[in-house]
Amino acid sequence: MSKSSYSILKKYAIETMDLLNDVVKDRFNQIFLTNNTNSYLKYDSVVSMPYSKLIELNEDKFGSLEKISFVTLENYLCNKIYKILLEALDDRVYQIDVHLSQNTPSWSTNKRKPSNISNSSLHLIIGLFFNPSESDKRVTKGPLHTEKELGEKFVSFWGDKAQVRRYKDTTVQWSCLWEVSPTDSVVLTIVKYVLDRHMSNSSNQSHLLSNDIIVNSSKFTSLLPSPLVPHSSNSQPLILPQHFILLKNSFDELAKDLLALDLTLKVRSLLPTSPSLRNTSPLLPVPFATGNPDFYNECVLQFESSSRWPDEINALEDTKTAFLLKVCNELLEKNGDEYIDAYIVKDKSSIPYNSNISVLRILKSDGYGFSIRVITENDEFLYLRAIESASKATNGPSQLASVELSYIRFMQKYINAVKHHRSISILATHFPYYSATVRLFKLWLDSQMILNHIPEEVVELIVLQSFVDPAPYGIPGSVMAGFLRVLSFLSKWNWREEPLILDLSREFNGNYEVNPNKESYVDKISDRLDLTTFQTINQSFAKLRESDPQGVKVPYFIGTKEDISGKVWTRGISLVIASRLTSLSRVVLDVLSKNDQNGVEISDQFIKLIFTPALKDYDVVIKLDYAKLNSKKLRRLSGVLPTNIKFKNLVEPLTKYEEADKSSDPALNYYKDLISRYGEVVVWSVRKFGGLVDANGDRVITGLIVPGNHSRKFRVGIGYPIQPIDDSKDLVKLDVEDVLKNCAILGGDMINSIEQKN
Repeated sequence: MSKSSYSILKKYAIETMDLLNDVVKDRFNQIFLTNNTNSYLKYDSVVSMPYSKLIELNEDKFGSLEKISFVTLENYLCNKIYKILLEALDDRVYQIDVHLSQNTPSWSTNKRKPSNISNSSLHLIIGLFFNPSESDKRVTKGPLHTEKELGEKFVSFWGDKAQVRRYKDTTVQWSCLWEVSPTDSVVLTIVKYVLDRHMSNSSNQSHLLSNDIIVNSSKFTSLLPSPLVPHSSNSQPLILPQHFILLKNSFDELAKDLLALDLTLKVRSLLPTSPSLRNTSPLLPVPFATGNPDFYNECVLQFESSSRWPDEINALEDTKTAFLLKVCNELLEKNGDEYIDAYIVKDKSSIPYNSNISVLRILKSDGYGFSIRVITENDEFLYLRAIESASKATNGPSQLASVELSYIRFMQKYINAVKHHRSISILATHFPYYSATVRLFKLWLDSQMILNHIPEEVVELIVLQSFVDPAPYGIPGSVMAGFLRVLSFLSKWNWREEPLILDLSREFNGNYEVNPNKESYVDKISDRLDLTTFQTINQSFAKLRESDPQGVKVPYFIGTKEDISGKVWTRGISLVIASRLTSLSRVVLDVLSKNDQNGVEISDQFIKLIFTPALKDYDVVIKLDYAKLNSKKLRRLSGVLPTNIKFKNLVEPLTKYEEADKSSDPALNYYKDLISRYGEVVVWSVRKFGGLVDANGDRVITGLIVPGNHSRKFRVGIGYPIQPIDDSKDLVKLDVEDVLKNCAILGGDMINSIEQKN
């Protein structure tokens, strides 16, 4: 057994013991039933190289002593590469797995292995398990400059990369400084360098191993869109961008200015709820990028307590509006240089039956926008009182259901959003690759036109499963590993019969062992998920499925210590959308399994395929005119770097705010009109981030006809075009032809074609 194989065996043994010691959840499936052989899911990064070229460059080094020690050339090469990488990567990785690909011909067990098997089809595979907290550090530190013997060994190993550096603590050490790549991890840069130095003929550029090395994880990282910023700012890695930090600094300045205002009631706090402020927005926050749907960052403003707030909802909203106007005027008057504009808009859609909500929008001079709504101590009480009154009303359940829906939306927007943001912010800091994984997964959902149908909070919780409960894998250490493991989970999750229960308090150290002594990162936000709470959440799920066995009203149940009901965010998700997400995930995993050649290569065609929507599955496909949508300008106003650009240093960043009508997305506005007219009978879908659609791709709006509209009883005021069913006096069905004609009139010359499924 090689050292590499033994270290991997030890890793799996430690992980299995961790699962066996879990007293809360049943881990039998993860230990014995889950298939853990797919290279793309198992490793954080897979590096492969042609075995024939490796033999060509190193066969002359396989002398008599090596034959005695390692017996075969294969063992010699695997052990040598393992030893080199172990020294080079040190604590940047947890484990290294070096082996040959398994696509060898078969032969009878009664005979020896044939000696004439060609090595041309074989690849040497290096599976890497990253240490996320260490993997992307730019400096490899060696011995002190005064330690001459160790210094000579360091220089001998690293060659020209070795240099003496002085650090802030006045120590002088031998070090290696690595360049940052927007797609490759520093680990992969080191792997290529040391293999070229120790396993190649470095004097001949054509004989370098790095020319033939295949790295799969970089292909997924490169899918994250590059921001439209000066070239010098774009050289940082996309997995840990500084753009989020700049936005948070702008938010902190805004909060400081609000707290300093001299108002009748002092501002007590400004609480963020925006995805960009917790590092999970698909597009990076770019100054002046008003075309980005997430440009205005949502915040909740809370004033000091007062007994003088009105005790009626509409009067309370009017009072909030008056305070927001005062805040607006004070900000512009006292801090005019820092704020370009501030204005009030009405929010008529976030909470049903309450169209009197006002929101303060602020445009700062540094290019960032914020959207502020107000909460008081009276809001929740007034909604609960409305529910109590509705329960006693004579018109019965219909009014009660409407008021309860308003209360649920209020809790989501004002209370639960703040709690969710706080939890995810802490977790995104603890797991370095969580942010990039969420962003890529949201981009995939958007490419499949699903993101508009699922709350982003639900998406973030689903991705979180692969980090807080990663079994049978480890915590993802790359974008590729995180993204594919999320899809793997969704493809296997039977959400009709199984709840998703997230334990946010598990802490891992570098050896994959649970650390019971160290304070958990989640101790700051919640208690540990104990057996009693776990059973209570399971009981909530069982009760939910008694009333909704097929998951029509609540398909996903996601329970945590803070949400025992499991449906705070998942209410209202369509059963059609939940089923489609499961089927799409299964398709991706099936294609991935067929392309799995033990980690040799993930093709560009596969990447393109999984990010291409399956339009044939929809009943209606409306294709829009790319030129009429002015998509190139929309991409720029979304803060995304243009595609196929030759000279990135010549790209001009955004320097001013565009007018609202010039930065809006016509396709998104058309989509909203379709929902307002025919949302009850057709499930419409469109890409939320239209700026990411390039000139070679179609901008489309798709529709799935709700099954119940194929046949239903006639009633007056049905609200959409209908036609009678043959030989029936009472039954009618949706008049699809009439609906499509109206869609064409509404879209005008923006529409290229409308296709209907036969």
